[in-house]
This record gives sequence, C-alpha cells and structure tokens, in this order.
Amino acid sequence: MEDAPPYALFKDDGNGHYRTWKPVLGPYTLTATPYPGKDGTGSAGIPLTVSFQFVDSSPAARLSADTEPGCVQVFPNPFRESFQLKGRGQVASKRPVALYDLSGRKVLELSDVQDEQSIDLGPTLASGMYLLQVGQGKAARRYRLVKSK
Repeated sequence: MEDAPPYALFKDDGNGHYRTWKPVLGPYTLTATPYPGKDGTGSAGIPLTVSFQFVDSSPAARLSADTEPGCVQVFPNPFRESFQLKGRGQVASKRPVALYDLSGRKVLELSDVQDEQSIDLGPTLASGMYLLQVGQGKAARRYRLVKSK
C-alpha cells in the first residue's frame, strides 16, 4: 500500500530504492483504488483500471519492421502545423500520400513525396486525430496522427 508519491507497484525499501519487477510477455490489467485515509483507511474512491501489454521489442524485431518497403517515420506526433516524413526501405514506384479526418474526408493529397519531406498543413486544419495513408493498394501503410493547437 503506497500513500506518498511517487507511487510504486511493489513499494520501496524505505530508502527510495524500488524493487525490480521483470514481467513476462503478455496482457496485464492494473487497478488502483484511492482511499482518503493513511494506509488505505476510509471509504474507497472510484477505482481506475488500466490495461496494457508487454511485447517483445528486441532490436532484431524492430529492425526488420523498420526496413520493410514503404515504411515511413512520421514525426513529430502530435504535430502543430507540419510534420516530417522519412522513408525507410526501398520504394520502386511513386509514393502518394493522403490525409483523412475521422469522418473519412480527404483533407490532403500529394501524388508523390520524397524520401524525406516536410508536410505543412498550416494553422487552419482543426485539431484532432487524422489518418495518414502512404502508398496505394495493398502496399499502402496507414498511420494515426494527432494535430494539436
């Protein structure tokens, strides 16, 4: 039971040294319930539950995914007025780009982007989530982007 920040799953040794937890791969659910009194006394507050998953992120797994043809890095994300595309792997043909809002409306279309290109959308595009499609047909890749103010 933790009653002082920073909160830890397995407490500390009293000197600020936190116990190690080495989770196995797979899904987890963590529920935290607040109490008004010290050491969990008083009426329980509204619990908050967070679900998450540990996956294998070995360098070999990341490397093979990063070099697939058609993959791009998109950054920063979230972005304000512009974002960068950086191509990874080899692309044999044109690389069209389209940006859609969550209603499916196309808000940007470029017929071919360079391996490294800045895309400036300006301040008029509304804040929110967008879907970026790079490529076409079965080779198309889709990325979620967030535009912030």
